Amino acid sequence: MHPLECINECGEKGILRMMIASFTFYIQMPKHVENECPVNVQYCEYAKIKCDFKGTQSQRDAHVISSANLHLTLSIEKITKLENKFSYQVEQATNLAIKYDALKKKEDLLEALIRTVERQISSLENKLVNIDTKSCLFESRLPKNEYLWCLDSIDFLINKEKKPMKDLNICSTPFYSAPFGYKLSMQIYLNGLGKYRGTNIILFLNIIKGEYDSLLEWPFTKMVKLSLLDQSEARDHKVFVIDPKINENFNKADSYIKRVGVTIPLKLLTCPGYLMENKIIIKCEVES
Repeated sequence: MHPLECINECGEKGILRMMIASFTFYIQMPKHVENECPVNVQYCEYAKIKCDFKGTQSQRDAHVISSANLHLTLSIEKITKLENKFSYQVEQATNLAIKYDALKKKEDLLEALIRTVERQISSLENKLVNIDTKSCLFESRLPKNEYLWCLDSIDFLINKEKKPMKDLNICSTPFYSAPFGYKLSMQIYLNGLGKYRGTNIILFLNIIKGEYDSLLEWPFTKMVKLSLLDQSEARDHKVFVIDPKINENFNKADSYIKRVGVTIPLKLLTCPGYLMENKIIIKCEVES
C-alpha cells in the first residue's frame, strides 16, 4: 500500500493505492475526488434544469443556499414545459382517438355497404340465372318443333374470321327437337371452312348427348330443315334439307358431338332481306 497526494492538490496526502507488478490500483482516489476534495470542480445539482454553476464543494454549497429562488424558477419553468408537453401529447392522443373513432365508423359503414351490395349482386345473379334458365327453356322448347337463332354483328364476325388464325365458329344455345326430345345445337362458320373458305357459309346441325336419349328412338330418323330467313316482306327463305337416312352421324350420340353440315353461298348475304340491321336469322325445323 502506497499513500498518494490528491491529484487536485488540495493538500490531502493519505490517499491509499496498491501496486501489483507493474499495475497500479487506486483504491481511495476516486472516492476522495468525488466526495471529499474541497477544490474539486463540481456542477450544481440543478444542472439538469439548466443551472450552469460549477465550483468547489464549498462554493456549490453556498450557491445552493443563495440561489434557491433561481432554482425554484428553473424548476417551475421545467415543470411548465413538461405540463405543456404533456398537454400537447394528451391533445394529440385525443385527436387521434377522435380520428380513429371516425375511421372506425366509416369502416363499419363501408363493411355494411359492401355486405348490402354483395347481397344485391347475389340476388341479381340468382335472378339472371333464373332468367337465363327460363329463356333457354323457352327457346329450346318452342312450339311446332322450331328453333330460331339470331346472330348479330355479322360484319364484325366475318371480318374476325378473315384474320389469319384458326377457323372461328359460333355455336347456338342447345335446344330440343320437342319437349323431352333430341338435344341439338347449330354451329356456323360465317367465312366457310376448308375448300369452302371465303365462298360459302358452313352451317352444321349438332346432335348432342341429351338427358332423354335412353327414352328416344335411334337412329334419329326425322327430317330436318335449316333455313336462312328472308327478313324482308318477300319472305324468300333459303331452305336446306338434311335427310337422316343417308347420314350415319344421326346414330345415337355418345360423348362426342355428331354433326351434319350444309353449305350456304356467302353471296346470299349481299341480297336484300337475308342480312338486315347487321344480323341474320336461321331457323331449324324438326319433323314431328
